[in-house]
Amino acid sequence: MCLSVFLLLSPRGDRERLLVGQVDPSGPWERIGALDAARLRLWREVGEWMLPSCHLQFFEPPREAAARILTEQLGLEGVEVTGPEVFSETYTPPRRPTQHQHWDLDFLFRAELPGPDPPRHPAWRQLRFVAPSETPRRAFTRLHDDILELAGYRFADAGGAPAGPGSR
Repeated sequence: MCLSVFLLLSPRGDRERLLVGQVDPSGPWERIGALDAARLRLWREVGEWMLPSCHLQFFEPPREAAARILTEQLGLEGVEVTGPEVFSETYTPPRRPTQHQHWDLDFLFRAELPGPDPPRHPAWRQLRFVAPSETPRRAFTRLHDDILELAGYRFADAGGAPAGPGSR
């Protein structure tokens, strides 16, 4: 079971693009993202995108987790988030098909950042605004493509016309 918070951050006036990053495995991800060393080793060469996110800490309210992620992963303070949108899903983990069902309870928060440029933070190799409708699904890691789909985004390789948020 995972209780997680995801940030869907866009440049002002452009909800089609979202902030994603490529993790720098030398960053303090065990503390700021609940990612252990084994998972970080998998990403050393991969370079896939993920959303700013983290599991909830024990008894942490989702809104406080969103503020913590903004500060710890992005160095941002005073950004007002809306939400959460809450999604619950169960599935068999694709990398461990013999494992029992996994349950995710996801809290998605949205915000607009003031400028057109992504923030910089040493925990990431790079941060960038991308439009999922122009990005292949396989470019996202940790099943963050599923999170984007729950939020209403479609991918460049989804078949048919690409769609933006809220067009589910």
